Amino acid sequence: RYSPNLSTNKRWPCSRGFHVGSCLIDPESDEAENEQYVAVFWGQGEDAKHVPDIWILHVQKMEWKELQIPSSYKLRPRMFHMSCSYHIQTKQTDVIVYGGNKQRKDKFDRNVMTDAVIFRFGSVQRLDEQCIQCIKTHIEYLKPLIHLLPM
Repeated sequence: RYSPNLSTNKRWPCSRGFHVGSCLIDPESDEAENEQYVAVFWGQGEDAKHVPDIWILHVQKMEWKELQIPSSYKLRPRMFHMSCSYHIQTKQTDVIVYGGNKQRKDKFDRNVMTDAVIFRFGSVQRLDEQCIQCIKTHIEYLKPLIHLLPM
């Protein structure tokens, strides 16, 4: 394992295969210096068993952090899955993790997963705040239309 800047880290992910990674950008950081991250989701460990953890790598600092997910979410580790990151709002990055194979209970267990999990990173602006911001931005255009609103 080649990890030149990880010598100060105490922990990092175990070796794995059949995992996915998605790029994230910290929307809260200065636009000129956007902090970049890579999220690594589940996979198969060296012992051929599912790896039940998710890790985030801060690219500029080369520091790993394990993502803590409450057990109440009941997320099942998987391998052979896919992921895609996208931006809905300027202060938010979402990652969809879809499909894959779950750990088999026995050789007759159908292990194909067809569910999707959405991870939301960053702060989320409430819908009412978005509407108010939109109205403020387009107030001159909207003034003649106010009479159309229900009272």
